[in-house]
Amino acid sequence: MSSRFGRRSSSPYTAEELAALTPIDIKPEHTRETFGALVEPLRRGETDTLTFETVHRRKDGSRYPVEIRLQLFPAEDPPVFVAIVSDITERRKAREQLQFMAHHDILTGLPNRALFLERLEHALT
Repeated sequence: MSSRFGRRSSSPYTAEELAALTPIDIKPEHTRETFGALVEPLRRGETDTLTFETVHRRKDGSRYPVEIRLQLFPAEDPPVFVAIVSDITERRKAREQLQFMAHHDILTGLPNRALFLERLEHALT
């Protein structure tokens, strides 16, 4: 089953369920205080948009990495937060694969000189 948000899930959130969710529902590590601290630069007008990566929880309880672009519209009554949430699972996999390829021999999978030198430098410091 494909949701209207582009990802496949056995039981995606309905539009009504999404509308009722809070950041604490999809990121249980947040409390009202930690979320308030996160969005404080938006409230103070120091920035127009916050962009960050984190991990969210799907309806089935599984977790996945996301990039969030968060904006505040203070002129609304009450003020409204708008978040664009992008699943970055594939981006993370590609980043990990590039990191592996940069530090390992493609044919054998063994660590290469770059990884050796990186670890040596780290050990010496």
